[in-house]
This record gives sequence, structure tokens and C-alpha cells, in this order.
Amino acid sequence: MSCYVITNQTVKNTKKAIAKFSKNVQVDSEYLRGKFTIKTYRRYLMIDEVDVIFEGEIKVNFQRKNDWYSSEIMVQKYKDWRVSKIKVNRFIRRQIYKYVKLHLNYFDIRNFHSYHLIKKITWK
Repeated sequence: MSCYVITNQTVKNTKKAIAKFSKNVQVDSEYLRGKFTIKTYRRYLMIDEVDVIFEGEIKVNFQRKNDWYSSEIMVQKYKDWRVSKIKVNRFIRRQIYKYVKLHLNYFDIRNFHSYHLIKKITWK
């Protein structure tokens, strides 16, 4: 079974609506603080995928203190510590999933079942 992107008029209209109304959606939880924007929406036969841009801070335990950190944590060099980009992106993807899913419900998108369907996440 091949997997291809569906491009009919309904999907095109949904993409336009998401691009217009999915900018700077606020997120405030125990581990995330900031806003997100849905950059791209793709519809397949059984699933829907999105790409997200997150602008804000995350709360993690880093260097033995639990504090809020911005995206600068990814580019700074630490003597004894390394920050894994894969693990940080997975953490943000898991934490932001429920907010993205709730926002996609406004557009009647129901095939968004897992945080794995956020394919690309950019942290600014």
C-alpha cells in the first residue's frame, strides 16, 4: 500500500485555514511556556501530519537544577554536559502534542493520534 499526500479542494482549504489561524497559539504547562505555530499540514489516507515551530522555554533538570531554559541550551558548550537534540525535540514533541491536537480539532482534523505525527519541530 503506497502512502501519498491527498491534495483535493477540502485539504487545500484546510491548509489555508490552518496557515491563517494557527500562528502564535499560547502554551503554558508544567514543562512548556511559550507559543507555537503550525507551519505545514499534510493529509494522508489514514493519518494527518504537521510541522510545528515552538518559540518559548522548557523546564528541565539540567546541571543539577530544575529551571527554565531557552533554545540557547542547544548551542552552548558545557564542560561535562551534552544536550541531545534528539531527546530535547522528543521531549518538546510529547509535551506540545495535546495542545496541537486540541487546536487541530477546530479544523475537524481527527486523524492525529500520536505525538509521532508531529514530524518536524523547530525550537526558536
